[in-house]
Amino acid sequence: MTKQEKIQLAIDEATKAGLKPYSDSFFRHTLLRKLGIELPPTHYCSFATNVLCNFITFTPIYALFMWFFAWQDMPEITQTMRLANAAQTGLLYGLLMAAYVKFIAKQKKLTPWAELTTKSRR
Repeated sequence: MTKQEKIQLAIDEATKAGLKPYSDSFFRHTLLRKLGIELPPTHYCSFATNVLCNFITFTPIYALFMWFFAWQDMPEITQTMRLANAAQTGLLYGLLMAAYVKFIAKQKKLTPWAELTTKSRR
């Protein structure tokens, strides 16, 4: 089974379970696909992959938001402190979102990515 067929099976299974497989991570998956990286839908990615992808997409947005609305008026905060704060917040966000996605996948009883075959169709 090719990776594209497996992704289609995952999309079908998630849709039947009442999920929208790419709606929550449209930007990330579109960007990665254009770079030539094919990821399974979010609910089928590993915990570490979900943490990393959420960290990478959230941290710069958080840092820019904080820079424009809070950090500019705080000269006592160093660049290192700003980067550490952004990284810690991004990591916490990534962990929480990855845990939530895994919880929903277990709740909906989705087939794990490694076991997904044509036999696993509902």
